[in-house]
Amino acid sequence: MENKLRRLLLGFFILMAFFTVVSRAAASVMVAKVEVAAAKEGELTFEISGTGTIKENAQKYISLSDGLKIGKVSIEKGKQVEKGDLLFQYDLKSLLKKKAALEKELKKLQLQYDKTDLTGGTEENPDEVQKAELAYKNAKEDLEAAKSAVTDLKKNVKKEKEKELKEASRALEELISSKEEDEKKAGRATLDARRELSELQKPQQILMEKLEEYKEAVLNKNENNIETVSDEIYDYYYKGKYQEHLAEKSDADKKLERAKEDLKDIKKKWNKAINEDDKDSEEEAVKKAYEEQLISKKEEIKNANRVIEDAKASLNRLSEKDNELGDAINNYREDLEEDNRNNVGKTYAVLYQFIYDSLEADEEKISAAETNLDRAKEDESRIREQWDTKLMDAFQKKEELNDILTEIDNGTYDYKEELKDGKKAVTDGKRALVTAKLSLTEAKENEQLAEENKLIQQKSVEVDQKMLQLDLKEKQNEIEELQAIISNKGKVRAPSSGVVTKNDLEQGSVLTGQEKLILATGGYELSMNADKEDMKRFTVGDELEIDTGMENDKITSQIENIGLPDQDGMVKFSALLPDGDYSVGGSLDYEINKESETYPRCIPIQGLREDSKGTYILLVKEKDGVLGKEDTAFRLEVTVTSQDAKTAAIEASLTEEDQIITGSNKNISEGDRVRVYEME
Repeated sequence: MENKLRRLLLGFFILMAFFTVVSRAAASVMVAKVEVAAAKEGELTFEISGTGTIKENAQKYISLSDGLKIGKVSIEKGKQVEKGDLLFQYDLKSLLKKKAALEKELKKLQLQYDKTDLTGGTEENPDEVQKAELAYKNAKEDLEAAKSAVTDLKKNVKKEKEKELKEASRALEELISSKEEDEKKAGRATLDARRELSELQKPQQILMEKLEEYKEAVLNKNENNIETVSDEIYDYYYKGKYQEHLAEKSDADKKLERAKEDLKDIKKKWNKAINEDDKDSEEEAVKKAYEEQLISKKEEIKNANRVIEDAKASLNRLSEKDNELGDAINNYREDLEEDNRNNVGKTYAVLYQFIYDSLEADEEKISAAETNLDRAKEDESRIREQWDTKLMDAFQKKEELNDILTEIDNGTYDYKEELKDGKKAVTDGKRALVTAKLSLTEAKENEQLAEENKLIQQKSVEVDQKMLQLDLKEKQNEIEELQAIISNKGKVRAPSSGVVTKNDLEQGSVLTGQEKLILATGGYELSMNADKEDMKRFTVGDELEIDTGMENDKITSQIENIGLPDQDGMVKFSALLPDGDYSVGGSLDYEINKESETYPRCIPIQGLREDSKGTYILLVKEKDGVLGKEDTAFRLEVTVTSQDAKTAAIEASLTEEDQIITGSNKNISEGDRVRVYEME
């Protein structure tokens, strides 16, 4: 009978063991596998990217402070201002008054914050959870110490490679910085050489433009334009003194006519004065007087003819270049009008060379400038190629080290040694860690109710403190901005040159926030559009990066103006472009990145869940089941403070050890059994 009872008990335990194995095997198939993450401190990153349109006559919006009184306005609409010119001045008395009021408000906010510190504090005494956490921490450290015996080699190899990677990364960064500096210098040298050559070739450029205008006027048969451009060509030939030349020529012509009139008068005078009968007079004195008169007449006529010759020579000298230039212009015009393609190039060359010779261009300087520009371009290209080679070598070295570290992390790196020691110590350490974790879980469950009651008060205090911190920061910023204005005696100066296109300021008025003061800088701006929900995170003054489309040539600007949403929910905003060669109507890619303040609890966005009751997360919690301890999904209500595309900042009662479910191989809900997916 006793043996039979023993056999029955043995059979019972065998069946129990069998069904336990079957049950656990079934559970491994049916239970959802989940991925988990822990809440941690961090920042959110908000970003917008897109394509903007290049527009001319960029608008510079002058920052105005609401609630301040205008003491003086020094500009008006349509006025040209230079950088540094006084635009307007705030009333200093109202500035000081507002600052005092803001400082008083700041003090009140600080007192309120200090009060929340007093009400929000809780006495921290060692408890069972802390003891269990300490035991768990010690067990963890003991396990790590046991593992260190078998991982010394791996650690040393990895540490050395990490050191080499750090040095390679630093060297690469230094090379990039040096390359940018050298390329900037080479670029400036090329720009200077190009400017020097352009300045020397400016007379030639102007001449070609004048001749092109003349050609268009002739081809269009516009006599008025032909005459106007012809006069401009003459004026350019005489270096802007063509009217003075014409006046001088007119004076020479008048002198010639006067000289001719004088000759006529001289002849008339002597013909009247000389009596031809006196040449046959018998009186010697009369005859002698006659001969003397003839000599005087001849001398005066000779002198008068010389004056005429001099006047003619002067007039011919002044007319010679006019005639040559006029012939060259007329020949070119005739070939254009007759469409004489075989000869028009020759007459153009004659006309161009005739005028160009008068410009006194320094061909040696032009040739030297062209050589300088070619050499500067060659130097710039050579420098870029040299640096690209250096950077490629440094980058390859860094990538090789990264590959080695990846193999180490993946466990595929060949250490060529077997790791034998310390396995028993590691096994014992794992057992101790499991025991400590079970004790910690039990302590947490015992204290969970007390923590949840305490959370309500802490949560309320945290919300109040965060709101007060935001108010304090905002108030402090207002005071600092106001102090900066006061330090400048309330004077606001033009940040750049431009024309005032809008001025809503009036002396003695108080700013309401609706006023605008805008300068047209004459430069270029990038006009962009984005969804109003995306733009809620950004303000005027935030930086953005603009891709010019050229290699390694990105520029940084700031948001200049943000408009109101249109009927489609899109917001137009703009940013000034630095000096450069832009195509109006063209497009440029841009990107805006902005980090938020630091949040104490951030989780992956996949961990957030939502239903009719609100927003919540699911935690992995251990509880007693029929077959022992099992992991289940535990619901915890949360408040989302803010979020970006990947991360959410939340308010909830969480510890660093809490496992938040971020993904699963099947749908799960509160109370479902789960199994944490562990990477092999």
